[in-house]
Amino acid sequence: MKQLLHTLLFCLVLGLSAQAQQAVQVSGVVLAQDSARQTIPNAKIQVKGRPLVLESGDDGFFSIAAIPGDSVIFKRFGFQAEKLWV
Repeated sequence: MKQLLHTLLFCLVLGLSAQAQQAVQVSGVVLAQDSARQTIPNAKIQVKGRPLVLESGDDGFFSIAAIPGDSVIFKRFGFQAEKLWV
């Protein structure tokens, strides 16, 4: 059975209270959802509906710009994809 990706957000900043279309920076670490909570390197991260795809670093860290209401998709081979709503 495939494991789940789990995202631990360190920060969600840059003006959530301002205009609805203002971008925010979503940053965090991609972790395995098992008891070891190991970081997941090279996970693919994409804001749904946009062509830009980023990868988490060797330490699982990521940072991507999104607009409140967007969905951020996390994928990695061998794991079930996860979605985070901003």
